[in-house]
Amino acid sequence: MKFLVLTATILFSLCAFNYGQEINSYNLNVKINVAKRSVEVCGDVNLNYQGHDTVSFILWKNTNIHEIKSGGKNLIYNFDTAAKSPVIYIQNGKKLTVVRNKSKEDTGSFYFNYTCDMHDVTGWGKSFTDEWVEMGYYSAWFPVNTRSNNFTSELKVTIDSGYIVSGSGIVTKENDTWKISQPWAGFDNVIIASRDIKSRTLQEGNSKIEVVYATFSESGIDSILLTCKEAFEYYKNLYGPKDGTYMKFVLPPVESNGGGYSRKNFIVLRAKEYDLYTIRGIAHEIGHFWWHNASATTWHDWLNESFAEYSQLLFVRHKLGDKTFNELLDEYGKSSKKTPPIWGIDRARPEAYSALYEKGSLILNEFKDKIGEQKFFSFLQLLIQKDITKTNDFLNLVENEFSVDMRNWFEKKLKS
Repeated sequence: MKFLVLTATILFSLCAFNYGQEINSYNLNVKINVAKRSVEVCGDVNLNYQGHDTVSFILWKNTNIHEIKSGGKNLIYNFDTAAKSPVIYIQNGKKLTVVRNKSKEDTGSFYFNYTCDMHDVTGWGKSFTDEWVEMGYYSAWFPVNTRSNNFTSELKVTIDSGYIVSGSGIVTKENDTWKISQPWAGFDNVIIASRDIKSRTLQEGNSKIEVVYATFSESGIDSILLTCKEAFEYYKNLYGPKDGTYMKFVLPPVESNGGGYSRKNFIVLRAKEYDLYTIRGIAHEIGHFWWHNASATTWHDWLNESFAEYSQLLFVRHKLGDKTFNELLDEYGKSSKKTPPIWGIDRARPEAYSALYEKGSLILNEFKDKIGEQKFFSFLQLLIQKDITKTNDFLNLVENEFSVDMRNWFEKKLKS
């Protein structure tokens, strides 16, 4: 069972790079032509250059750039369509390097005007078909800057007649234009569109959960809403408060289960019915609301995935009992028996999933049993408060809170 996040990561950052913010905001007009499989984009990207003479982006491989300007002047740029994508999660992205105008100011904006040919969009986390359009970070339809994970955005979207638009923000419609407003800090701009989009909302006080779906069974939607609420409340009690005023949960139409990803206030999960898989998917992705700060492109991603995965196991125990919890732990033990160590594993290797999700969960469970549940959850709360992003910092905290012996035990586990 595979759950992917890249949050975002939300963490909320899929990549959670720690080089500082580059992009402050996006203000883009997006014209989607589903019939022609094209996306026309124009608008401003507001930046903090942080002393850099150039700014790097990733764009969809089949992009025709019409112009890039700043202050009304054309900018020099290089769009390298021959080289391999620099980010493992954007396999069909290409690097775009823009040279900024000489200026004493360290902030400014780029105006982009380009067209993406989306005919051969395939792969996980993206789609461009008559039935379902899903584009965001993984397709790099917008200029992705991997140093940026705290930007806001305003998208104005037009699309073929009959399509309904949603996305990773608050969605409104005026005449034929859909507006997706993302006033909270994030690192993605996800646009969802379909003729068959439906939604259902659970509103309690200031808390709102919205489920967006197309073909998912109506009987399962209420269960999805209630499980989202239950998982969020469960983690809030375990790990500490988190803004729960708004959450959107998207269920794309799929023929089989296919994982999910988490962003600030936004989750996508590919699931075909409400079952154990779906419960676990909900719990894992909501878990990332708390576990998302480490880089998702290195082995330190275990600080995201192991903790989110173990969180979902704890929620399963809470919801379904010890028997299911122990059965899942046994499965993890069998499937990860020959898995390489977490320490230093190449994040792009297929074995990384078993290492970061399964083996990491087993280590955390053993750690909990060694120190006791009360100390374990107090430690996790401290870990979140400290905003730990590197394994050595994590081990230092283990040593400070417990002992050198416990630090050595944990390091040995990560290396075996």
